[in-house]
Amino acid sequence: MATYHLTPDKRGISIALNYNSIEEFDAEYPGYEVELLTNTVEWSPFDNEEEFEANFKTLLANYQIEDHYDNLMYVVLSVFDAVFTGIQHAHDDYNSKKRARELAQLLLLLKPTQTYKTNSIAFKTPTSDAKINDPILIHWITESLINSIRKFQYSPTQFGDTTHFMLNPSGQFNDQELDYSVLKEMADKRLINPKNTVKRGHFTICYTVYKYLELATTLTASKGTQFSDTQLTFLFELLQLLKQVHIETITSEPKDYMSSLMYNFIK
Repeated sequence: MATYHLTPDKRGISIALNYNSIEEFDAEYPGYEVELLTNTVEWSPFDNEEEFEANFKTLLANYQIEDHYDNLMYVVLSVFDAVFTGIQHAHDDYNSKKRARELAQLLLLLKPTQTYKTNSIAFKTPTSDAKINDPILIHWITESLINSIRKFQYSPTQFGDTTHFMLNPSGQFNDQELDYSVLKEMADKRLINPKNTVKRGHFTICYTVYKYLELATTLTASKGTQFSDTQLTFLFELLQLLKQVHIETITSEPKDYMSSLMYNFIK
């Protein structure tokens, strides 16, 4: 758990965080503390609290807005905490459904009444592979898998609710046949990649910070423009610090990448 004790200016951050009044802000954040779970997923940026804090101060100093440390740290942590939960849920939900679909496709392939029997099973690692062609071994592997599912010799917690309900649609923990109609429905299911949810989360973080920059700092856009190149570059470097983007994975300039992100979601 990372805890930051900050003393931000109520007026500036309450506007940036969309509160209607300082009183409304006080009601939700009476203690000026932000607590974040640091060990929820592997890509949390808060594994090293001191390193993150030092890098954040350096980022602000590079843009000569270090006087806004408490305010901007509070804004970033507050909005990231909320967005991070949504991003994590989107990833977990996608991975759970993907796991269920892959298992459904495998079980349909191994279905005993299939017209064509499985004639080989392949296993691969990045450096080697093994292929099983022997029908006795194939039958044994198939029966072992199906019997372990029938007898619930797997971890519902590890597999996830989607897979568990697919394998046990009746909710009865007894030796039962697989419901191949349920498996077929899952095998054909179209999955929605969480990429758009992640992008919207990035926009939410950046647009909230952008509002504060415009309201309270010298890092503003010139008249007649929505965003300045300096603002966009700052926001990109912020996402880098939060471990949400990586410079080596984009094909455009950081400011152009951020411009596209912001205009894709801005209303």
